[in-house]
Amino acid sequence: MRFIISLCIFYLSACTAVFSQQVYTFSDKDTLRVGELFEYSIVIDNPGATRTAASPDTSFFSSVFELRDVRVFKPAPNRDSLAITIQFFGTADTSLSYMPIRYSADSDSALLRTGTFPIVYRPTAEDADESEFRPLKPIFEFALNWWPWIILALLVLVAGFLLYRYLKNRPKPVGKPVPTPVKIPPFVNPIENLENRLISIKSDSELYNRDPKGFYMSLGDALRAYFEELYTIPALESTTRDLGRELVAQMVDSHLTQIVIGILREADMVKFAKYIPWPDEAEKSLAAGFLFLERAKTMDRHKVVKMQHDYNRKYFPEDNKTEPNNPHTSQENIQV
Repeated sequence: MRFIISLCIFYLSACTAVFSQQVYTFSDKDTLRVGELFEYSIVIDNPGATRTAASPDTSFFSSVFELRDVRVFKPAPNRDSLAITIQFFGTADTSLSYMPIRYSADSDSALLRTGTFPIVYRPTAEDADESEFRPLKPIFEFALNWWPWIILALLVLVAGFLLYRYLKNRPKPVGKPVPTPVKIPPFVNPIENLENRLISIKSDSELYNRDPKGFYMSLGDALRAYFEELYTIPALESTTRDLGRELVAQMVDSHLTQIVIGILREADMVKFAKYIPWPDEAEKSLAAGFLFLERAKTMDRHKVVKMQHDYNRKYFPEDNKTEPNNPHTSQENIQV
């Protein structure tokens, strides 16, 4: 009997120590979405214990909760703390039911239970009524905006006006003036001209018999024209004396000077003294004219070549085919 009384006293004292323990539960979130993690903390105070240990029994979790991690802390000798990481998969409001916790203090052990912890479900939509489809709204007719079209039309008008002013005021291209064709005078070869004049006088066999004065005038003018063309001497307007002085001044060949002065003196006698030479004298004068021609071909050849070279350089500067030193260059060779 005494043993039974002692056992009851020991049991009551142990229960008193256990019942004096307190359990607190906390959570960092009270509103959860599907798949969201939250921390669930359990704190156990044991004032009389010097060494405690606690472990939760997670088999009491419902299917909407899944345990991810459990960490046990002992912040003080008489306090235990459990940090449990849980993932929520519910779609409605629910609660964490009581959780058995096996607790041991020194040589004693006990089974503690937590209270229920409410969990509020927060749907992804802000309003639960949004899950239902609303009726379609009628198509809204927007008022036609005319401002962009008006601005575009004004821009087109301004661009057209600027283009018109530009085309009207731009400088007109000046056309190239049509070059006036220049008539190139033929090259005058004084020796050839003299020869043609002498041949013309000789071919008219009746000229002397018909007009002795005209015969000597034609012969004298042929020689004067030669010096005027080749030496640029005003021989046709000069007297015989003036012409002789000019020929000496320009250093004309002495034989040419003697021949021409002799012929011109006979012509002056016929013209002014009414002298009529014999026919054989007229033939000698004509022969002297041909002698003058042959002498001029030799002595004045270089002057004719220079004269022709100056002509080619003036009228045909791009023509390199004509040889300036060729005294026999004909008129056809210098034409373009």
